Amino acid sequence: MIRRITGRLHRALVLVMVLSLVLPYVAFADTIEGDAISNSNANNEHLSYTAGSSTAFQSEYWVAKTGNECDPATGSALSFKLMATQQTDANGKEVNVDASGAINAKLNGTTNAAQSLNDFTLTFSACGDANSKTVDFTTGSTLAAGKYKIEVKSSTISDPGSTDSYQVNNAHF
Repeated sequence: MIRRITGRLHRALVLVMVLSLVLPYVAFADTIEGDAISNSNANNEHLSYTAGSSTAFQSEYWVAKTGNECDPATGSALSFKLMATQQTDANGKEVNVDASGAINAKLNGTTNAAQSLNDFTLTFSACGDANSKTVDFTTGSTLAAGKYKIEVKSSTISDPGSTDSYQVNNAHF
């Protein structure tokens, strides 16, 4: 009986020792954060916007590091695209339509012309909200009324210098 308990205790101690050696080297994914910052309702980040308005609606994006290392700062820069989906029509009926081509984006504070969301790419080489980027979104006047969601297009996340994947915490509009 004592031999059986001692054997189990020994295996448990070996497991604890192995885990203590391995866990510090496990890479935890950084998180791409998004936050609606204009005309937003703090509870659900819904924005009101009139199609074709010259006043942009905005969202801020940044990379929150997980653990001690910021992946975009330790090699190649992180880049990704955004996508837009129409969730409901003007009558509240559920639809699931890709609207990325109908919404334009540009970095706030730049003189660059707005691009279709299909062509717009965000790039980060540092983490933290101090390194955030504000994106201005606009649409043409023909955008159908309804509820839309703009989020990170996961399939476009690229960080060639890292083997980690990224978590995404999208702003929902």
